[in-house]
Amino acid sequence: MASSITLTVVKGALRDREFVFDRPGEYLIGRSADCAIRIPQDMETLDISRHHCLLDINPPVIRMRDLGSRNGTFVNGCKIGQRSCGQQPEEADLSACAYCRIVNGDEIQVGHTVFRVALRQTDSETPRLSHREPAQPKQSLVEAVGSVGPFWW
Repeated sequence: MASSITLTVVKGALRDREFVFDRPGEYLIGRSADCAIRIPQDMETLDISRHHCLLDINPPVIRMRDLGSRNGTFVNGCKIGQRSCGQQPEEADLSACAYCRIVNGDEIQVGHTVFRVALRQTDSETPRLSHREPAQPKQSLVEAVGSVGPFWW
């Protein structure tokens, strides 16, 4: 059996959109054009950093960490990371932002956008539904943001 992970936006600018992950990779969430899940840039999403958080997916396992965002990343209402108040993005200590294990049914919040996580066990011959958007992985976090550091949000 194959596994896939679906993030469904239940609140925010991308409401009702689904993002399907069926292969291992690192996926960025944020407002930058190089993010796998790109949140549109408008007045309502300024609380989301350009590179807000990182999903590390190896179906059926999913982990995530905040990338030193200004407003933090939340899982089921609990903050899992955020840079210190007054700190610039490039000053964020990413080693202090630990990975958090995500399970079926969890809710991830970045800014005012909320995703619900669904783990699906599928028969490998079952085709994907066409209304879902397959997310493209980044080869590595370094490649995704262009350098090892400093990170720019």
